[in-house]
Amino acid sequence: FEKNFTDELKAKAHYSYEGFDADFHHKMAQAGLLFPAWPEHMGGRGCSNYAMQSVYEVWDEYKWTGHPQRTTHIIGHMIDRFGGDELKATALKEIIDGEAVCALGYSEPGSGSDVFAAKTRATRDGDGWRINGQKMFTSGAEVSKYAILLARTNADGPKHKGLTMFIVPLGAEGVTIHPVHTFQEERTNVTYYDDVYLDDSFRLGEVDGGLAVMAGALEIEQGMTFARHHGELVRAAERFCQETQRDGAPMIDDEDGQQRLARAAANLAAAQGLHCRTLWVAAERKPNPAYGPSSKMFSTEVYKADAFDLLNLTAPESLAFDNADAKHINLCYRHSQVATIYGGTSEVQRSLIAEKQLGLPRTR
Repeated sequence: FEKNFTDELKAKAHYSYEGFDADFHHKMAQAGLLFPAWPEHMGGRGCSNYAMQSVYEVWDEYKWTGHPQRTTHIIGHMIDRFGGDELKATALKEIIDGEAVCALGYSEPGSGSDVFAAKTRATRDGDGWRINGQKMFTSGAEVSKYAILLARTNADGPKHKGLTMFIVPLGAEGVTIHPVHTFQEERTNVTYYDDVYLDDSFRLGEVDGGLAVMAGALEIEQGMTFARHHGELVRAAERFCQETQRDGAPMIDDEDGQQRLARAAANLAAAQGLHCRTLWVAAERKPNPAYGPSSKMFSTEVYKADAFDLLNLTAPESLAFDNADAKHINLCYRHSQVATIYGGTSEVQRSLIAEKQLGLPRTR
């Protein structure tokens, strides 16, 4: 990072795909720093989960976006686990070499987080498939070479049993990417699939077996945490209160402000602890009764609550953007609204926790 992270890269830094740089991504791959925790047969170093956590902490220090790597990490594992030899020799190799990043094609305009209500169709065409439909929130499609796509291959029977997962080259004829700019300064996309032809080698898993592939992908994704962003929020608010005066005294000296900052710091510590537990059980191969969903749900809920509270504490500056820390607090508030949706909504996470940790009946 010290050698290659230029002022130009620092200037475009953003937590989302907006901060992505293909050249730097490729350099990371060539240095063996993109997927070091992958096993050697996938082109990784077989490093421990702890080592990968250290890598992410350095990325966070330099504000290098983890979105492209982490999404591609999920899809790379799905290709290795469910893909055929041809797909591994092409798409997976490009991922390993840092020549391709990937996007997620799950949600649709009419179904949102209910991915098993997907209406995008894949119909047989000789030795391949024809894809027709659209996906919403395909973040990163504008810089990605591939998207993992859930499509309906069987309209009969339960909705979750007629789905199949595919890898779609986003440069294929019939794919259209339409930008959607969000209120948290992040671009996402609607992607349209108009009679897109895919060879059967782009299929992941069994026909009508998309549920098994999806479960594997969600298992990886649900171990996420937003403690990094929460930490940036708390530190920005602390700096702002140290440097800003109210009624002739620094805000940091006000008892109410101290209590609110302390509560946010305590929530952050708890979120970090829950994430460490998830990291530990994965690294040590311990039983994992929904520790990932616990970490994800708690970190996003307290991030959202504290972002709202600290936005109010630092107003009106946090609404005007004249101060860099106040501006960042505002961005965190906007970002926190969607954090509870990424990787499955809080309602879905609560359901998983209730079933796997508390032994309650299945509600979904």
